[in-house]
Amino acid sequence: MATSVKNKTSGRSAKRETSAAGERQSVTEAKSAQIASLRLNDFERVDGTFGRRLRLLLLLAILGGLGYAVYAQYGDQGAISVDAMRARASAIWNTPEQSSEISDATEVDSYRIPDPLGEDVFLSLAGFILPEREIRVGPRVPGTIVDVPVEQGTRVEKGDLLAKIESTSFFAELEQSRAMLALAEANLEELQNGSRPEEIEEARAAVDEAAAQLVLRKKERDRILRLRNVRNNVVSQSEFDVAESEFKRTEAQVRSLTQKLKLVEKGPRPEKIAAAKARVDEARARVTAAQYFHDNSSIVSPIDGTVLEKRTEVGEIMRPDVLLSEMFLLADLTKLQAEVEVQERDLHRVSIGNACRIIPDAYPDRRYAGRIVKIKPQINRQRAVAGVKVAIAGPDEFLLPNMNCRVEFLSEHSAEDVASTVRVPVSALIREGEESLVYTLEGTSARRRRVECGGTTDAWVEIQSGLAYGDVVLLPGEDGLHEGQQVFARSASPDASAPQPDGANQ
Repeated sequence: MATSVKNKTSGRSAKRETSAAGERQSVTEAKSAQIASLRLNDFERVDGTFGRRLRLLLLLAILGGLGYAVYAQYGDQGAISVDAMRARASAIWNTPEQSSEISDATEVDSYRIPDPLGEDVFLSLAGFILPEREIRVGPRVPGTIVDVPVEQGTRVEKGDLLAKIESTSFFAELEQSRAMLALAEANLEELQNGSRPEEIEEARAAVDEAAAQLVLRKKERDRILRLRNVRNNVVSQSEFDVAESEFKRTEAQVRSLTQKLKLVEKGPRPEKIAAAKARVDEARARVTAAQYFHDNSSIVSPIDGTVLEKRTEVGEIMRPDVLLSEMFLLADLTKLQAEVEVQERDLHRVSIGNACRIIPDAYPDRRYAGRIVKIKPQINRQRAVAGVKVAIAGPDEFLLPNMNCRVEFLSEHSAEDVASTVRVPVSALIREGEESLVYTLEGTSARRRRVECGGTTDAWVEIQSGLAYGDVVLLPGEDGLHEGQQVFARSASPDASAPQPDGANQ
């Protein structure tokens, strides 16, 4: 019986082991299938270096095909511009929508303004662009700021209002000073004109009246004196004394009025006239001081320029007598210079008037002509350098103060080369009323730009301002252009028979 139970138990254990082994085999097979699905085939098993090389070869093949296509299409029409080639290349990688926009671009002829300075660079230095001069404007009188009509970047003309200080007290003092001046001038004029005829006649009449009274007093005294001498005790001594006193008083009055008459006839003393003149000068000085305070309550621009910095706001209290403060920094951005530091060992290679080329770091495709205008007469002992300033010919709105730039010093060129005139084809010029416009290439877009024109020939027009060397000017042709239009710019001569400007780079 015991043996039968033991056999049954052994059978159940064997069944459980067989079932567990089957489950483990199923799990193993499932994991093997997952691993097999993640395995790379033989082509995918290529190492990373080979894959990178393969991708590089494919890229070179695409670029080669693009170059051949460009040559096949434009080989007989002149070289296509760099911007157009970039646009063509970008069409390969852009989305279908972007590619359709590029394919709609118009192909137009263009003219790049050549640089007459050539490429003979014997020294290249990093520097900064600075205004020829900067003006720091501050208050001259104390008070509260009540108006600031300008902001940073505002262009102003000489005499334009920058800020206004409350001026009620200044105006009142000015009016009071003017009134005091008017009074002093009137007194001086009265003294200088002397006595009027009526005043002289009045003084004479007073003398005549006093003389008549003197005669009467004299007769009265003489009568009393006779009575006293003829009849004793008829006239008392007191009566005689009164008569004598009245006579002497009247006699003195006559003398006084006579002297006054002489003074009236002679006029005021020179000393009084001098004192009156001094009072007039004093009053005039007070008016000048009051006018100064009143006028300087309006802070105006001393130059034509641009507000580079603004350091005040409405409500701020100014006390220039206690603390010097700068309210504005102004500069004329039409007169810019590039400042560099030349090593002491290279000073013999530069001199006043040397031609230069200025290339701003922000716009490396723009180049500006310049010439050395100043070499500082002192060497920095620690660094062994000397400051050199280069005047920029024809700066535009792209150049900003404190901008980093590179100054290239050029050889075999004179100051006349630097000042050569910018010229563009007549076909590039567009007239709209009194304004002259051209289209320039910026990226792959056409942009309008206002210019000022000079002399004109059959094929060329001189541009006094608005363009610089290196600008690409578009030739609209019969179809014309509009602002922002996508274009492919091709270099082409506007008139093959027309004489080309010196140094033209067609």
